[in-house]
Amino acid sequence: MSDLPKPPAYKIPPQQPPQYNPPPPRKSSGMMGCIIAIVIVVGIMGLMFVSSVVMQAGKMHQGSSLLVENTLRPGSGGKVAVIRVYGAITSSEGGFSVVANSTKILEQLKAAESDDEVKAIIFDINTPGGEVVATDEIYQEVLRLRNKGIRVVCYMRDMATSGGYYLAAGTDHIVAHRMTMTGSIGVIMGTINYHGLLEKIGIKPVTYKKGELKDIGNPARDPNPKTDAEKKRIDQDREIFEHMITQVYNDFTLIVAEGRNMPIEKVRAAPIGDSRVISGVDALELGLVDEVGFFNDAIDAATQGNAYSIIEYRPPPSLLDALNGQAVESDLNKTIQGLTPNTLKLEKGKMYFLPTFYE
Repeated sequence: MSDLPKPPAYKIPPQQPPQYNPPPPRKSSGMMGCIIAIVIVVGIMGLMFVSSVVMQAGKMHQGSSLLVENTLRPGSGGKVAVIRVYGAITSSEGGFSVVANSTKILEQLKAAESDDEVKAIIFDINTPGGEVVATDEIYQEVLRLRNKGIRVVCYMRDMATSGGYYLAAGTDHIVAHRMTMTGSIGVIMGTINYHGLLEKIGIKPVTYKKGELKDIGNPARDPNPKTDAEKKRIDQDREIFEHMITQVYNDFTLIVAEGRNMPIEKVRAAPIGDSRVISGVDALELGLVDEVGFFNDAIDAATQGNAYSIIEYRPPPSLLDALNGQAVESDLNKTIQGLTPNTLKLEKGKMYFLPTFYE
């Protein structure tokens, strides 16, 4: 057995890495190139359309790179700028709600001031009022422009209550529709107390503070005090809040008295000073407006017999606006549809120029 020949040794051939053969390139159908070309052409046409709209409708205003001047009615010798105050007056954006953003309104006032051709401004008002500070910032700017010789006229649409009237009182001339709801000259601030709810579900809040009145208006405090110390604290809170509100109310009524050239005693007495809402007709009888009429009457009061152009300021049209054909949409008689109580979310502990039904 040992003399048998041994089988030859078997050598494993070296392994070669697999070769990747890419598939042959597809023949281009040209469809993708056509789509890209169409997108580019549409984009260029849209930009050209926006540019032409801006040139035809007005011009990019010198005083603000964010505003375009749009001519509502051509004229000569000067301009009247229409500035709309639609919705609750606030310093914040309204999201999907219609609000009168004070920053945007101030931008429009600055644009009017920077144009020497602007001889007058029409405040087209349709607002229930709004935040105290935001309203006063606009009012102070109106006074400043009037001191520079720019005439300011107010036109009241459906509603010009509280803060809306606050702004109107700072103008040279007020035109109200006979069915306008106006007045409501007062201040409101709301809060909420959920002590009873917390007590029912077994939650007891704990407050750590430095300063006796740091937790003023604490909504978890028992509104029915059981001790003299608790009663004193609640009285302190109420006294402080009422003092603040009285200060703002006094300022409001002084503004009305000065703006309408009335005795302060008349403004602070009923039927003006009790914050009731009144119609445009009643406002005329009380001396709170100068005439009952329509928007064209406000234009006449602003132009004073001159053939001025009537203009407005608006943001530059977006490409989407241009493609939808909405870039040149404008209407002098444009009005807001429905000023509902949820237009502005009221913040607790913050003062507002608003009618009571907005709380």
